[in-house]
Amino acid sequence: SIRYNDFLGVGSNHVTSDLSMALHTPLNIAENVKLNYGSLLAPSNDLIEIPIIGNENATHEVSLEVVHNVIYARVEETLMILAQFLENSGLKDKMGAGIVLTGGFSQMEGMRELAIATFGSIPVRLAKPKEMHGLFDNLRSPEYSSAIGLVIYAASAYTLYEIDVNRRVRHSNEVFEEQLPINLVNEPEIPVPPFQQEKKEMMVNIGLKKEKKKDEAGVFSKFWNWATQLF
Repeated sequence: SIRYNDFLGVGSNHVTSDLSMALHTPLNIAENVKLNYGSLLAPSNDLIEIPIIGNENATHEVSLEVVHNVIYARVEETLMILAQFLENSGLKDKMGAGIVLTGGFSQMEGMRELAIATFGSIPVRLAKPKEMHGLFDNLRSPEYSSAIGLVIYAASAYTLYEIDVNRRVRHSNEVFEEQLPINLVNEPEIPVPPFQQEKKEMMVNIGLKKEKKKDEAGVFSKFWNWATQLF
């Protein structure tokens, strides 16, 4: 069951934007630099030549060390915020299985090592979508794991219980009165057929203490007549 949920609207696109501004190059070029040269490990002093924003016919050289520093700063900040989320959740000491990193940006070289350094003693692993029948090859990459995971979760009976917004444990099939259609909540009482009313009266009278044998004979007679009509 989901015990805690939070959201941080920072991802790979923000790294691309940072690179675009720092390298003075268009966004599409910054994206290519991130995918081809992005790394969180030791920086390189190699130089690459990229177009200049506003004048793509002109180029300039930039060091891969600058690329590394820009990416590292954004990723480190993001992981530190996530670590604070985890601390605030109150569940940090209960995470025996550790942290799972997934999504397209988790494939960047050195991501797991930086995450281990940020989260401390909590184990960290990288993951991609579970192998399943009918999954296309291009969907087996980590960037599709969230979407595929939600589909699998909705289609499978992982748990019959969940904790709602009021911190109340409820069964997944439980329906609250406010969720019912109006015609079900305020459904008018359906008249009971006469023979069912007679049966109901018989059932009640059987449970009562009889004070007179005449009453007992009357009840038995009613039951016999009802059973004869029924069968």
